[in-house]
Amino acid sequence: TPVEAWTSKEKLLALGEFDRKLEVLNEDNIARYEDFLDQFPSVDVPNNEDGWNNLDLQDKVYAQPDYSDTTWRVVNLPGSVEDIEKENIDGAFWFRRKVCIEDSSTGYKLIISGGIDDMDDTYINGKCIGMTHCWNCPREYIVPQNLLVKGENTIAIRVIDTGGGGGFEGRMLLVSDSGKEIPIDGEW
Repeated sequence: TPVEAWTSKEKLLALGEFDRKLEVLNEDNIARYEDFLDQFPSVDVPNNEDGWNNLDLQDKVYAQPDYSDTTWRVVNLPGSVEDIEKENIDGAFWFRRKVCIEDSSTGYKLIISGGIDDMDDTYINGKCIGMTHCWNCPREYIVPQNLLVKGENTIAIRVIDTGGGGGFEGRMLLVSDSGKEIPIDGEW
């Protein structure tokens, strides 16, 4: 860790190398920053599997097929969150895509062969089909036939990246019970 992280303010001032950074960290700026952050809800980071399974970020509206994502940025997947944002960033991210299903009389599997870093909750037409709390573990979720409609269906995936790189790896596709593959990589 950087030594200055635990060095006292007085010692950093005496060194003279951190004057500009310390100006930014004055009491008024810190109070404004805290006020800004207070307008957003926050949750405690879970420390066990049960906590992650029951994590409620009050964001499930993004999984609903009638949610309008027209103002969202279009991204190409597979890829990393850092490539999309052009910076090292962690947190919760939603990705949505419409996919046309011609044969809704069969079940499918949703496959992300290289996995998701770190965790995901994956939805089809607003219903959760799976969640995995394992970074870069391949994803293979059963999509029950009764969740699909002939024509347009919505896939929504919430990714939680807790540190380091985050995102999607490998092939992304739906595979019908009869073996027909529908690629879902590309624009989301």
